Amino acid sequence: MNKLSNNIILLALLFLGMISCTRDFEDINTNPNQFSTATPNALMTGAMKTSLDLVGGEMNLWMFLSYARYAGGLQGNEFHSFGIFEQFVNNYWRDLYVDAIKPCESIMEIYGEDPNYSNRVEVAKIWASYNYSIIISTWGPVPISQALSIDNLPDVLYDTEEEAYTIILDRLKEASASIDPSGDTFINNQDVLYGGDMTKWKKFANTLRLKIALRIVDAFPALASQHINEVIANESLLIMNPSENAMLSWGDDQQNWSTFYNQQTIIQNENHIPKINDDLYLYLNTYNDPRITAFAAEAEEKVRFVDSLEEGGGSSTKIAVEYAVPYLGEPLGTNANRTLDAWGLNEADNPIRDYVFENYSNYNNEFMKADASFTIISSEETMFMLSELALKGFNTSNSAENYYINAIKASFARYNVSGVDDYLTQDGIAWGTTSTGQRNYNGIVTTGITTNLERIITQRWIAMFFQGHDGWCLQKRTREIDWAPFLNPADRLGVDFLDFPERMAFPLSEIVENPNGYQDGVNKLGGEDNLVTKLKMNSTEEGINWNNADASFNSDYISEYYGPSVDDLLSNGLIEVDLTTGTPQEIQAKQQLVNDGKAFVKL
Repeated sequence: MNKLSNNIILLALLFLGMISCTRDFEDINTNPNQFSTATPNALMTGAMKTSLDLVGGEMNLWMFLSYARYAGGLQGNEFHSFGIFEQFVNNYWRDLYVDAIKPCESIMEIYGEDPNYSNRVEVAKIWASYNYSIIISTWGPVPISQALSIDNLPDVLYDTEEEAYTIILDRLKEASASIDPSGDTFINNQDVLYGGDMTKWKKFANTLRLKIALRIVDAFPALASQHINEVIANESLLIMNPSENAMLSWGDDQQNWSTFYNQQTIIQNENHIPKINDDLYLYLNTYNDPRITAFAAEAEEKVRFVDSLEEGGGSSTKIAVEYAVPYLGEPLGTNANRTLDAWGLNEADNPIRDYVFENYSNYNNEFMKADASFTIISSEETMFMLSELALKGFNTSNSAENYYINAIKASFARYNVSGVDDYLTQDGIAWGTTSTGQRNYNGIVTTGITTNLERIITQRWIAMFFQGHDGWCLQKRTREIDWAPFLNPADRLGVDFLDFPERMAFPLSEIVENPNGYQDGVNKLGGEDNLVTKLKMNSTEEGINWNNADASFNSDYISEYYGPSVDDLLSNGLIEVDLTTGTPQEIQAKQQLVNDGKAFVKL
């Protein structure tokens, strides 16, 4: 994992502070020669830190983790009720352009003709393309070809999605082809992603190109297929090894703490700390996925649950057993908005109605610590992409099944989790099998898996945990994973439920500062600028009318947590206790063992 050097960050922030005092859209269009006193090294470091803080940090916390069903709860602003928080939207748009993209474009402008900087110019081209890919898949049509032109304000026109993707895919192709592994690199190891290894940058460019092309394969098949076929013709130039993973890390010093650590340490607002989402939890629990220990922390106050299990010891007789579950996922929203009137459910039967914040699992500390890492692309993600492409008939070097199996094994290995062989034998996980899965608490979705495409997409989603933007885009494109809708989203949407936002609305600052350009963008979007307007990359599949769902409260989501038998409790280290015997102090101690998830009681 790469650590951001404190000295490098201080230098980069000094330069960025010089250019970010007035940070509206007009700043994007000022003379790029103002950077002539800054080195490419400092500019790139600052641009990468901005991307980390936005895509891996602020936008991840407030938007993407919820949209991707990696986070549950309602964390304190309109984003989490699938609404629009204008101030944040303005900031994200502005910061991506001004602090993440503009330094890269300036490097290309100033040093593009200097052979001494050729590799570093290509790296800037790659990083600008990465950030543009985030902007396009979040907002839709956006300025690229005119983004840095001061002469066109207030008429900076937008590129269509296809035009924008064409630009960045061509840039990535050019960058990969132009990088010379033995050529120039960053001074004093100021490359915080790959430490100056240009071969890895070449692989990152190719893999990012593949990722973007696959994202638009249904929207723009000719464009996507051209780039996919060119990239997979040489899989050795893709990220296929964990040592090549594209990852950035925050730092131990306070100015470089991760966004999530800041929430815990400085703000100390529990409602702003993400909990594991119940949709993700349901898939992990259904298939006894040991990666839950890598993703989640045990609940502070574990839920005690009465389950019906086989008596064990060779007997299949069912008995009532009470025990506490160590992990639990939280639905999006609050207890008050988790049902629809059309379902006619009795709230008294709601199994989660009395759960409190402490009953749900926080993220594992690895994702919450000061110097946590954020993944942009991993080797397992590459293999899942190749698996999907092989399934769809592209000319890959291996079979869809083999890529799929190797990707899951890589995910388990990454988190140092054992049990992958047993995991791969289960119905729904094993290639070509089907499963019925488990129902969520209100019975409207299940974790059953029936097709190989659904299998690949679901496993890729799980493996990309914490990559909120990628998980959201994966579901927007495929609609292959069963997620419960968010009920009663923000009032301005005028709907009773929403699966997830299809996009983010354009920032208000664009309406004010670039009105003609903004209208051009809305026209290219299709005439509507809201969260339910589908991007071209999004699936055209019609959403489910959840009012007609066959809803019923149930406890399937938590039942048989350790397995169907008392023997499974014992094999997982729980001991049996009798709460009817002993002194008050002994009974209290045994109660505590049950509360802590270390013991069970036969009722």
